[in-house]
Amino acid sequence: MAMNNAESIIFIINDQFYTFSNKDASLNLSGPLSEFKNSANENTIAYIDASHFNIIPEFLFKETKIDSFLSLTTEKIDSITPVTNKIPQLNSVLLWTLEETIKKKLILKNPGITFHHFSELFLNEPIDQNLHPEIKLRLSENIIYILCYKKGKLQIANRFNISGPEDITYYTLLCAEHCHLNKENTLLNIKGIYKEKLIEQLNKYFNTKNIHTTTDQSIKSFI
Repeated sequence: MAMNNAESIIFIINDQFYTFSNKDASLNLSGPLSEFKNSANENTIAYIDASHFNIIPEFLFKETKIDSFLSLTTEKIDSITPVTNKIPQLNSVLLWTLEETIKKKLILKNPGITFHHFSELFLNEPIDQNLHPEIKLRLSENIIYILCYKKGKLQIANRFNISGPEDITYYTLLCAEHCHLNKENTLLNIKGIYKEKLIEQLNKYFNTKNIHTTTDQSIKSFI
């Protein structure tokens, strides 16, 4: 995975930046993107939370047809740059749109920076099991990524704006229903920023013993 080769990592979420050292995953700095300064390392990777993205099987994807793929990815064409990243875990290409304002801001401060979509962190995660359906919830402030798996195969990957535990529960149930997952035996794998009230909400619909969380309730848990 590209992250393994980086000396430093930047997350951009809701116009906020978070910089990490890849050596020990420690959080160095965070704040408004407008206050972002040069990274100390040339080999820096930025993971951008962009609302428009699409997963395309490699055998279908052709760079020469990127315009037609882009029309399926976003309605906005002005002031954006299409970016593609390979997803080896899925033998696919992730096509997404990078805002020019964010791109210019980061390149001016870090000319050697490379860009990846935030969802790539989760799409390339190793799959631990394929016996049970699984839903991965990846939470930052006001944003959730939901990935649903059946027999170890990705069924859906989506991003939603959220305002609290009720929204998270609603979108989780919506995705589970869309993928025809049996909630009794579905594993819930939760990482990121969340509150215990969320677990209380999910316990009403999913088997408590199948809800797995991390001790680190921050975006650092994504690394």
